[in-house]
Amino acid sequence: MKQTKLEDVAIFNIGVTGKEDTYNLGFHTNKRLKSRKVQDDNPYFRFLYLIKGKGKLTTSSGQIYQIVPGTLVQRYPMRYEKIVRDFSESWCEFALTLPKSMYQALAELDIIEQDRWILNPGIDEALINYLRDLVKNLKSENFIRNHAAILSEILHIIDCFYRLDRMNSENSRTEEKIIQACEKMSRVPSRSTDVPKLAKQLGMSYENFRKQFRNITGMAPKVFLIRKRIEEAQLLLHDPGLTIGDISGKLGYPDIFSFSRQFKKYTGKNPSAYRKVFSRNV
Repeated sequence: MKQTKLEDVAIFNIGVTGKEDTYNLGFHTNKRLKSRKVQDDNPYFRFLYLIKGKGKLTTSSGQIYQIVPGTLVQRYPMRYEKIVRDFSESWCEFALTLPKSMYQALAELDIIEQDRWILNPGIDEALINYLRDLVKNLKSENFIRNHAAILSEILHIIDCFYRLDRMNSENSRTEEKIIQACEKMSRVPSRSTDVPKLAKQLGMSYENFRKQFRNITGMAPKVFLIRKRIEEAQLLLHDPGLTIGDISGKLGYPDIFSFSRQFKKYTGKNPSAYRKVFSRNV
């Protein structure tokens, strides 16, 4: 897929205005934007999807959030908050503004989450391309007059934001579990790890655990365990007081032959040759 150029998307800002229900959407760039405050009497709800740049959000309760590309800020009506951007970075955002009445209706239907300032849909090129094309299409007068079509597009945008946020949240939780697994598997490489049992402890099926482990680490759990055992063997081989047999036994190998064969497979040298090379370099 062709990636969107930031300078290409930051062109149009289309507004649709009614007497009581102003709403608009569009891209804004650094030339137009400075640090901004939203006062307590602000009647609108706004999504701010940051595509490029970084900054800081401070809420009325004193909470501070870092804003980076891929961050989605939910700016609520009738609440004070302030966004301070980093002027050392160029800035590009997509903003969608809804009237308070629409926000309240969508919040009651649980389409918009209340009291959650920050979401993390991440930088999604397909979404950015869709938003760019939508803003271009809104230049059409017929489209602007079709409020039902615009509302449908707004609901689709919101759904995309929340769906991507959920996906990233699930991916983050999965990554945390795999990190925990790596830490447990690294503690005592000489002991055999019951991988299916470990997966169950982490609340994952064995097959899903193996799949996610490979996706995140680039290797299967079995290979990870072997590499950790070989790394431990390399450290033990630096101790001249330990024989190859001692090290083989410490690491849980059934015999020296099995240890030597696996060590050579992963290092290119058998344990004795590795020890000699290390001794010459000391």
